[in-house]
Amino acid sequence: MKVLWTSAETGRWIVLFKWDKGFVADQHKHLSGAFAFVLKGSLQVRDGIYNQGDFVYEPNGMLHGATTALEDTEYLFMCDGPVLFYDENGFTSYMGWEELRRMDEEHKAQVSAG
Repeated sequence: MKVLWTSAETGRWIVLFKWDKGFVADQHKHLSGAFAFVLKGSLQVRDGIYNQGDFVYEPNGMLHGATTALEDTEYLFMCDGPVLFYDENGFTSYMGWEELRRMDEEHKAQVSAG
């Protein structure tokens, strides 16, 4: 994952995801609208498959089961707010602009430290 942009003012964020074939993202709920553009590969999302060149809109409140990379996949993901991950016991994690900015800053610090 490469963080491309985060906004404290709006809560929006943009990342480039690179998933190896077989990678599975946990079930989650969008707490805002989100957009994805598949640059390479394909994703199994609910009952559909998104392939290279597909543009996807996910509305606020959309629930997902697991999302699976059917092949090595790269996609641009733009989100207007956080995503909530959960399992059968409830909430497991949360991804929003603050977490992504922190992760990006930690990564940059590691790279500059050599």
